[in-house]
Amino acid sequence: MISKLFPNKVLTNEEAEWVRRYYSFFGFEPIETEMVVDEVTFIAMVKKNVIWLEDFVNDGINSIESSARELPYYEKVVYSNAT
Repeated sequence: MISKLFPNKVLTNEEAEWVRRYYSFFGFEPIETEMVVDEVTFIAMVKKNVIWLEDFVNDGINSIESSARELPYYEKVVYSNAT
């Protein structure tokens, strides 16, 4: 799996471990792996994945918060418990 993600670089053991940890934790593959050709571009790919993950999580938070506000009892519950 890992070698197919990185067609332009043979990963070191440490880089491959990073990919395994990423996949194990998130359940999906990192993005922009095909751009990696050396150590510098590997770190650039890591940084892009961090930014992508932050955006992904923030979008998810915004979505579930918005959905909660649409519940018919949201305002009643939120404002009745306000102190």
